[in-house]
Amino acid sequence: MSMKPLIKMGLKFCQKNATKILACGAILSEIVGFWMMHKRAPIVHEKLKALPEDATTMDKVKVAAPLYLPAALMLATSSGCIIGGCALGEARLAAMTNLAMMSETALAKYEQKVIDTIGEDKAKELHEQAAKEVTGQEQLPPATRVYATGKGSDIFFEELTGRYFMSCEKAIYDAEKNINNQIDGFEMWASVSDWISELGLSYAALGEFAGWNVDRRLNVNISKEWENTPDGRPCKRISYLELPVLLNGK
Repeated sequence: MSMKPLIKMGLKFCQKNATKILACGAILSEIVGFWMMHKRAPIVHEKLKALPEDATTMDKVKVAAPLYLPAALMLATSSGCIIGGCALGEARLAAMTNLAMMSETALAKYEQKVIDTIGEDKAKELHEQAAKEVTGQEQLPPATRVYATGKGSDIFFEELTGRYFMSCEKAIYDAEKNINNQIDGFEMWASVSDWISELGLSYAALGEFAGWNVDRRLNVNISKEWENTPDGRPCKRISYLELPVLLNGK
């Protein structure tokens, strides 16, 4: 059996859980240091030996506690800071992930609703008028950027990131299958970044903090009807029956 897939899986697991691994390592090092201090604390041993044979456990604690208390406080303080920083950092990154994806999706939907309401020609006219007021000169409407993936020539619109790209339906469904195979494996998780990468697109690092798990697997839907890109080219829309969740399952 080849070790390459296991090594790759282990590296990806470490990358996704780097903050937790570092936090556990720091706490473990504090515990080891505390234990080593105990093993190398002759003063404590001497005081404990000086106690009478009928000394109770409480008597031993009273003798040893003053010497161990600073180390115990250091352990509790550093552990609390590490755990709190880890939780706060992931919460902020998760919130930024949601805000970024929501903003991209909302902008794309708002643009499409404007076109549907007032018509594409009127929308372009308003865009040109606004650009002229801001820059003081006429501007042509921007062309829709379509990313080439080398997997097909049809244009698709991906709802989570609001991007257009060229591919084919078979490649998209194959990518979906690969992601669900990853979820069924050791990790039991696949991020939005993993999915976007499978489609052949570049992704933002924040996409690592939202994705799908064994309870909410990736389930894509490709529209049967053709739509149009803002510059008039035919495309199909990729939507999701199960929206991604955060690492904590929310």
